[in-house]
Amino acid sequence: MIMKKNKKILYIDMDGVLVNFKSGIDALSKDNLKKYKDRYEEAPNIFSLMQPIKDAIFSFKLLSKYFDTYILSTSPWDNNTALQDKQNWVKKYLGKEAKKRLIFSHHKNLNKGDFLIDDRTKRGADKFEGKHIHFGYEPFLNWFDVLDFLIAKIDDINIRNRALAEKENKKAFEKAIDWEFTKLRMDNI
Repeated sequence: MIMKKNKKILYIDMDGVLVNFKSGIDALSKDNLKKYKDRYEEAPNIFSLMQPIKDAIFSFKLLSKYFDTYILSTSPWDNNTALQDKQNWVKKYLGKEAKKRLIFSHHKNLNKGDFLIDDRTKRGADKFEGKHIHFGYEPFLNWFDVLDFLIAKIDDINIRNRALAEKENKKAFEKAIDWEFTKLRMDNI
């Protein structure tokens, strides 16, 4: 087990980073699509319909081993189900690693830490005192880009190498799965 006092503080946004917001829009009824057009974040229970972003769950769980990790998200003011839906999403997909590590704020810059992974610069992300990792933009286009950057920031070489090995094992596994699916498709042509 890694000593907590040596861990750097990491905040991770939900929507667009851990959670695929578009998957919630795609799951809305036709009536709600029409009713909430251009303000989907206000649709009741939309946050309960969302799926994780590719590699987000693995990355969160890996980073939680090596960083003092928190989820830092906002909740739409005009959506009465959003807070509970987001908490339920965290419990469902992230489990015990995220227990009591969920923070809601419209002023992310008020949180002190080393890193913030966020896909936007709004709500104080642009004023965060640590390093803002702008997810979805160069050089952090996906979770493996983020992992490469953050693992390199682990001070202890042995711990860094352990984290790197876990990431590489996951990457190799995904590559092998992709190859098998490609091979199956080619066999069926």
